[in-house]
Amino acid sequence: MDYPTGMTGFMGDNSGAVETYSAHILMRRMGTPEEIAAVVAFLASSEASYVNGAAITVDGGLNRVMHLPPTVSV
Repeated sequence: MDYPTGMTGFMGDNSGAVETYSAHILMRRMGTPEEIAAVVAFLASSEASYVNGAAITVDGGLNRVMHLPPTVSV
C-alpha cells in the first residue's frame, strides 16, 4: 500500500487485503490522501460558501455499494 493512513493502517502490508477491500469500491481502488485533501480544500474555500449542513461522502462509491439490495452485484 502506497499511502497508509489511520483508516487503512489496519491492513498493514497485506496487499491481498487492499485488493479484496478495493474490489467492493465502485472505483476499484483506494482513495488517496490528495483526493480527500482536495475536498477539504474546496470546503474550506470561498467557493463552498453556499454549502451548508451537507454530508459530503468521499469514498469512491463504497457507500452506494453497501446500500444495494442483496440481489444486485457490481
